[in-house]
Amino acid sequence: QDVPPSSAVVNGAPTDNETTQVVAQQPPPFPIVLWRFTRPHTLIGSALAIPALHLLAAPVLSDAFTTTNAIAMLYAMVPSLLMNLYITGLNQITDVEIDRVNKPNLPIAAGDLSSQTATVE
Repeated sequence: QDVPPSSAVVNGAPTDNETTQVVAQQPPPFPIVLWRFTRPHTLIGSALAIPALHLLAAPVLSDAFTTTNAIAMLYAMVPSLLMNLYITGLNQITDVEIDRVNKPNLPIAAGDLSSQTATVE
């Protein structure tokens, strides 16, 4: 009567006595990895601060809503958002060991993106 039961519990999880297969996780698609690498939530502060500063700098409120001011705001916003992306990426490339402990879901720390792929030469 050494017949095992039809189901058993292994490591706290029920399992059948059939061969358990470990399914390898597919890496996320590159656009998703790139999105995570850029950490878009960090852009929110700059995207809100730059228009707010332009509004505060206008002598009167009507001057804030001119075409000239809108163009000037874009000239300030685009480079600042790109600098934010650069700094965020540079931090992830240089702090991999720290991120593996503190932020293991970041793409390089999680192994979804290599430092070599993230580096533009």
